[in-house]
Amino acid sequence: MTYAFGHSPTAAGRLELLDAVFAETTDALLDRAAPADPRHVLDLGCGPGVTTRRLVERFPTARAVAVDLSPEFVDIAHTRLGGLASVDVADVTSDDLDPGPFDLIATRFLVTHLGDPTAALAQWVRRLAPGGVLLVEETASITSDDPVSAAYLELAGAVLGARAHDMYIGRRFADLVRDADGSLATDAPVAHVDFVEAPLVPTVGEAARLFAMNLTTLRHDPVAVAGWPSTDLEGLHEGLVERSGRADRGPIRWSIGQLALTR
Repeated sequence: MTYAFGHSPTAAGRLELLDAVFAETTDALLDRAAPADPRHVLDLGCGPGVTTRRLVERFPTARAVAVDLSPEFVDIAHTRLGGLASVDVADVTSDDLDPGPFDLIATRFLVTHLGDPTAALAQWVRRLAPGGVLLVEETASITSDDPVSAAYLELAGAVLGARAHDMYIGRRFADLVRDADGSLATDAPVAHVDFVEAPLVPTVGEAARLFAMNLTTLRHDPVAVAGWPSTDLEGLHEGLVERSGRADRGPIRWSIGQLALTR
């Protein structure tokens, strides 16, 4: 697994901003689909620990485990969480991942970076306790009337696509868990599948700050270097920074695929 957006302090700051922007949709998913009182919780791809913090604050009596492949992010998460969760460097697709069982496994904006999402989902479901729930959030769509934002989305899609990663994998959740005949593609013990596509309308400034932070890494990717002149990349970054203070909503339309699998 490779993470296109890097593990720098800027990348960590971007994940912190992402958590603030997506707090409402994530909280709505937890309200709707999470177990009422999970005893054992796993945060997959925890990054700098902001998602883990959200889980431990909501479920203070649960034993929380958080994992990420980045030692840099895990160090930040350790500092942020103190003793509130066990935080370790681990590959979320490895057979060596903590076997649980877990009452709740949660992950956000991780599956898009995996080479075999269906296999990963199946592996995680097997780590659920009976009645446990796996919650997954991924982008389903982003559209924009703003030419600078649209140019960024084109570049990001090209970089992720070259890695065989789908930037909008959230729209494919139904296909990832069910074959054409309706049977479970995950070959895992799933009792119930729930999928919704939640709308999100961030401010122009929030989206621009997220995009600009991503671009600090993406602009050095070989796909970006080969396909976009350096002057265009610099101009794109400047355009995003110029928009970073805007509070209006509407030009950026985002939807989030939310998947809940119950064992």
